[in-house]
Parts: sequence; structure tokens; C-alpha cells
Amino acid sequence: MRFERFDIIAIVLSKGHLPSTWWRFEPTFVDVAIFIGTIGFFFVLFLLYARTFPVIAQAEVKTILKSSGEHYKKLAAEGKHGYNKGANVPKVTPSPKTTETSTTDDDSANTNTLLDKIGRFDPSTQSADDLKVISGVGPKLEGVLNTIGIYTYLQVSKMTKTEYDLLDSITKTFPGRAERDDWSAQAKNLLNG
Repeated sequence: MRFERFDIIAIVLSKGHLPSTWWRFEPTFVDVAIFIGTIGFFFVLFLLYARTFPVIAQAEVKTILKSSGEHYKKLAAEGKHGYNKGANVPKVTPSPKTTETSTTDDDSANTNTLLDKIGRFDPSTQSADDLKVISGVGPKLEGVLNTIGIYTYLQVSKMTKTEYDLLDSITKTFPGRAERDDWSAQAKNLLNG
């Protein structure tokens, strides 16, 4: 009985019954590992969620939907790519800022100017040359040149700085390539050799 009184009064008042209250807490390796593991587990679940449901900015989605929506409305109005031509789609009118028609007119004018300077290809009297032999002209670029109306080494050999610039303004791909690789000199060598 006396011991119980001593235990209740003296020991409880000085230390308390919980051993954790007897000194300052210092985490062990296990405590630190469990804490870091919970943080790691949270990030694993978060990344799995982000992979399943990607995080996308709403502003970007609205911009993409707006631009693609106008594009698809235009395709439907024109009856292209399997869209019904007579569908109930509002007609899209280009804004005043759009200069697609003027760009196309400029391209056709530049094409005519270029072909007037280097000569036009006549399939009835001329045969097309393999333009891929010229360094810097691949299959894709040869197709672009053929679309413009350039088929022969003779046409390419007549090109100067002015024609190179016209070609760049028409194709809008690989700017300066024809001048850098000097297609004209290559074509002259192919004609002479």
C-alpha cells in the first residue's frame, strides 16, 4: 500500500508512466524510413493518376478546340474528308486578318515569274530528268519542284540568286538550300557530262 502511494505521488509527478516522456524523442532509422516511404507512396499514386488522367491546362484545351472546331467546320462546309457537304454546319468566313487568298495569288504569281525566267516544261517534246541526282534534292523536294513545274536540268541550270529567292518564297521549306548547294552549277555539270 505504501509502495502504491509512493508510485502514484512521487514517480507520476516526476516522470509520468509513459517511457516516451522520460527523454526527448529521437527518430530511429525505421521511423525515418516509414515517413519517407509514405511520401514516396503518395507520389507513386499521384504519378499513376497523372499517367491515367493526364494533367492538361484548360486554357490550352479551349484554344485547341476552338481552332480545330473552325477547321472541321470549314472541311464540312467544303465537303472534304468524308464530311457531309450539306450538313447543318455554319459557314465559316475568313476574318479580315486572314490573307490565304493573297498568299495563294502571290505564290502563283511567283511561280509564273520563276517559270518565265527558267523556261516551262513541255511534256510532249521534253523528258523529265531525275532531279534527285542534284545534291540537296531528295524525293520530297523533287516532288515539290515537279509541282511547281520544274522537271529538267536545263531549267535548274538557268537559276540565279533571283530565281533561288523566288523558289524559296514559293516552297517555304529549306530556305537557302538551292543557293547553298549551288543547284545551278550542279545542273550545268550534269548537262555537260
